[in-house]
Amino acid sequence: MREEKRQMVKDLGSVLEPATGVVLINYKGLSVAEFTEVRERLAQINAHCQVVPNRLFRRAATEIGQEELAERVAEGDTAMVTTGDDPIQTVKCINEFVEKYDQVAFKCGLIDGQVCDKEEMAQLAALPSKQALQAQLLTVLNGPAQKLVGVLNNSTASLVYALQAYVDKKQKSES
Repeated sequence: MREEKRQMVKDLGSVLEPATGVVLINYKGLSVAEFTEVRERLAQINAHCQVVPNRLFRRAATEIGQEELAERVAEGDTAMVTTGDDPIQTVKCINEFVEKYDQVAFKCGLIDGQVCDKEEMAQLAALPSKQALQAQLLTVLNGPAQKLVGVLNNSTASLVYALQAYVDKKQKSES
């Protein structure tokens, strides 16, 4: 292997290893303007897209211990998208282009150490956003606490009403 290819494998490995998410997509058939649109949109969410040769990607993935990911790289043109802080947001962004352009398709991905096929990537794209999931969780957790406060408030109010009725009755009997 030539030195520049060894360096490219090393560079790919240094990008792959620390990444929280990597998504491989097919982009063949996109115009330069369309591919630039994909890259710019991904850059807005702190994700990076680069074209990678399959053979070199397989070697880099194998060298960092991701043999399963290396095995799933199919033939054809491949673009590697390394995710930003929220891998699901990146998958959702790519899914917008999958729906917009027939040429763009998921190949596979690596999300938080889990290798995903193209069907799993599509399922991840259908999930609510991280913020929406957090809001749903807070709603679920907050429900029982609200009910407890309501019960305690009703019990206290009932006791206060009973005591007030007793005081009123006592005052009437004394007058």
